[in-house]
Amino acid sequence: MHVQRSPSCRRYTHCTYAGGAPLPAGPAGSPARPAKRGRGGAPQEPAVEPVLLLFDIDGTLVRVPAALRACRRALKELYGVEDGDRGFDFSGATDLPAFRELARRCGSRGDDVDLLIARYLAHLEEEIAADPGICLPGAHRFTAACAADPRYRLALGTGNVQAGARAKLRAHGLDGYFPTGGFGDDAEQRADILRVAVGRAQEVYGQRFRRVIVIGDTPLDVAAARAVGAAVLAVGPRPPSPAGPEAPAPDGLLPDLSDTDRALALLADLAAAVKPWG
Repeated sequence: MHVQRSPSCRRYTHCTYAGGAPLPAGPAGSPARPAKRGRGGAPQEPAVEPVLLLFDIDGTLVRVPAALRACRRALKELYGVEDGDRGFDFSGATDLPAFRELARRCGSRGDDVDLLIARYLAHLEEEIAADPGICLPGAHRFTAACAADPRYRLALGTGNVQAGARAKLRAHGLDGYFPTGGFGDDAEQRADILRVAVGRAQEVYGQRFRRVIVIGDTPLDVAAARAVGAAVLAVGPRPPSPAGPEAPAPDGLLPDLSDTDRALALLADLAAAVKPWG
């Protein structure tokens, strides 16, 4: 499952969970599941093929206003522009094209996006330390329950560059549940990010995933999931889609994750019905 990366898709991260690296322990003390090995070290497939859950971050698990403050600081620092994000819709946007457009609006010729993202990440750590934002209702309990369930494996599918994604999750004790994923510095399109996430998850967990469920909050998450043949659990009041009323509908919809039992029951129904891909 290979995705051609744009030359600008670099990894803005200090740590990468790659195949063969130690997996982090979950915040509740339950270790992330490593690949099971049979004789000779070969991957051992479970009796029941697990479903891969790909989680979005912003609006699905957490809200981190620190990211917007960090972005504004970086834009002012580089271009001297106050509120350089004015009028820009971040909903469902991936980081690389978003930062490129913001830089363009502020007068950049487009050759300093790497520097802009680096400044953003430096300020993000500071802003999160001052105000980490919130973990959305039920997100922690739902994620912990999914991680403990042998039917599922967890990974990220987010438009955030990896260092930004990890910083947001770490602030709320969620980072350890996700040993791998696809990120905004892997590709610019969400569908490609999801493909990267599946490929990495197969390496880290040591097994093939043919059933995938995306958990996200915007119509762009739904469209990306549909593009790669995954099912979708949408969380939150569904905003109007830029694609219009003909935009694809999710397989399941919840206002939030606060009712853990209901959310887990709906997820189990989707997992039982999702069609294998690939």
